[in-house]
Amino acid sequence: MFNCQFAALALAIPAAYAAKESAKHRLLENHNRRSELELASLDPYLEKLPEDTRNKVKEELTKKFFGLNSQEIKVEDSISSVAIFDLLKSAISKK
Repeated sequence: MFNCQFAALALAIPAAYAAKESAKHRLLENHNRRSELELASLDPYLEKLPEDTRNKVKEELTKKFFGLNSQEIKVEDSISSVAIFDLLKSAISKK
């Protein structure tokens, strides 16, 4: 019985970690896709504005898009530590 619990624990820990990391990467990818869409639609959106206004808007948006560190992007964990602990507890308690 101990071997079964150890095997379940050995498989559950990497699975829980992979699920947590996958959620982070998925949220970061969504953020990057939104940024890509905003950057691609910028020129058509600003097309009818005067040249000086267009340049001011682009200058401000440059600070937003290119001055952003990866640590500043808030990625909330969709899988909490409590959920991971419950998963591990249930994996260990199974016979």
